[in-house]
Amino acid sequence: MTSHALVVIGSRTSEDKYGVESGQRVAAALRERGWTAPTLHAREGKAILKYLFQSPPDVVVPVGFGPPCEDGHIFALARMAGLPCAGPTPASGSLMQDKSALSRIVDALFSPDSQVRSPRGCVVARNQSAGERDRQIRQLQVPPFIIKPCFSGSSEGLEVVHTYDDALTSVAEMIDREGKIVIQEFEQNIEHEISCTVLDGPHGAEFLPIVELRRDTSAGRNDSFVYDSDRKFGPDSL
Repeated sequence: MTSHALVVIGSRTSEDKYGVESGQRVAAALRERGWTAPTLHAREGKAILKYLFQSPPDVVVPVGFGPPCEDGHIFALARMAGLPCAGPTPASGSLMQDKSALSRIVDALFSPDSQVRSPRGCVVARNQSAGERDRQIRQLQVPPFIIKPCFSGSSEGLEVVHTYDDALTSVAEMIDREGKIVIQEFEQNIEHEISCTVLDGPHGAEFLPIVELRRDTSAGRNDSFVYDSDRKFGPDSL
């Protein structure tokens, strides 16, 4: 009997394009191995629900960056339908999505002398007045600052600003769209970006090979403060 997987692709965020492309590749890889692997976009909530109950697959595979795949919502739907699902639970997924909450957990888990600390910063929200946001940002030390959406990844929306006024302008342009923004002091150039994947298998945790994203040090490409989305996913990415 042919194995059957529903691959949920994309997201409701600016990272949608990465989830669509990655999800289509996952579905293609499953089909190459003899699986039936239809895809549905993460925005198609009603269609996903209908599929889970009327044509239940053997497994659900959410492949998206951001809600509702990465934050565990698809996982919850699959479990409600009694189906196994890849990816994080809603509790862990939602926590990992919130950069401000995760920063507090990192600082609580590791002692101050461990050198494992989140950068000093603040969080501003849509329901704050412009004056409140101004006061929080000006309490930070000397720029530059890194500004990023609280709930998006893949470096989408990430900016490096060099003055308080630029920080305030960037926040004003982003706040209505994102709702919550993290501003952090830029402490040092990013020398290494490491990805460590852990699978929860039937025999316990399985650690996949560690992957490092390396900086391009060729002429004209060594002056960037951070890995922006173009350097991660663009035509010149490594």
